[in-house]
Amino acid sequence: MENEEETSIRDRLRALAAAGHPEPAGGAAAFIEANLELLGSLDPELRDSLFYEAAAEWIGRGLVGPAAMEALAARLLSRDFLFFGLGEAEGDRVFRRSFSALILDCLLKRTMAAGGLSPEAVSAIADSMGDYATRERDLRGFVPGKGWAHAPAHAADVLASLAAATTTDEAGCERVLEATRRFLLAGKTVFAHQE
Repeated sequence: MENEEETSIRDRLRALAAAGHPEPAGGAAAFIEANLELLGSLDPELRDSLFYEAAAEWIGRGLVGPAAMEALAARLLSRDFLFFGLGEAEGDRVFRRSFSALILDCLLKRTMAAGGLSPEAVSAIADSMGDYATRERDLRGFVPGKGWAHAPAHAADVLASLAAATTTDEAGCERVLEATRRFLLAGKTVFAHQE
């Protein structure tokens, strides 16, 4: 059963979506930061359709400034997000890992379009994705009742953005290729869902 706090944030996110995702009171960066744990929600509407879509919209429109983008990237690269429970073959923590990767991809795309992350932050993402690709074992696509786990697909989004980033040097491109190779050889999973 949903608690009062989840009901409140769901209602707020629905209202923001219905209004075209205006910047929330207190700013988009503060809202995203305060609710980042929703990336691991087991409710696909709350996680995917409401929180992720709002965060992606605000980041894409430039409502999260460079300093906030740097702080957000650093938090997402921590053991509490991209590396949360990493190594498990199955489990619910994959959602937080996988959707952390999607937000990292939003930050990279915004950086390519209009600046934001420093070259050092982009390099840190490339390094972390290489480690992540080596250790991610949950390669499930759709999980009944919980939605898309999609760790390989979301990682592929980040790797594609890293490969396209003008700040990614030759060593960074090699890290991207190695991370891609590791995912492709990680198991006996057939990738058939946009991975």
